[in-house]
Amino acid sequence: GVLRSDCWAVPHRDPDRWHKAPVDRWVPLSGTVFAERDRRRWIQVLVVSPRPGDHAAIQFTEDRFHAECAKKDIEILDCDPESSA
Repeated sequence: GVLRSDCWAVPHRDPDRWHKAPVDRWVPLSGTVFAERDRRRWIQVLVVSPRPGDHAAIQFTEDRFHAECAKKDIEILDCDPESSA
């Protein structure tokens, strides 16, 4: 498969204000008026640890991730939503 990743930060949630003076706080593109357009996008998240026997820490990280997704009403899928399998 192809690995793709990106992260966008912008100076304001309103694109009309992106040309204004620099700000001391950036917002993710998903926090702007374009967020609704991105709601049906998906990503694959992998948690990898180089330490053997790190199952508890990995499980904790996964549980926190699931909790944060639930708080933001982000659907978690167990398979690629674009695959026909």
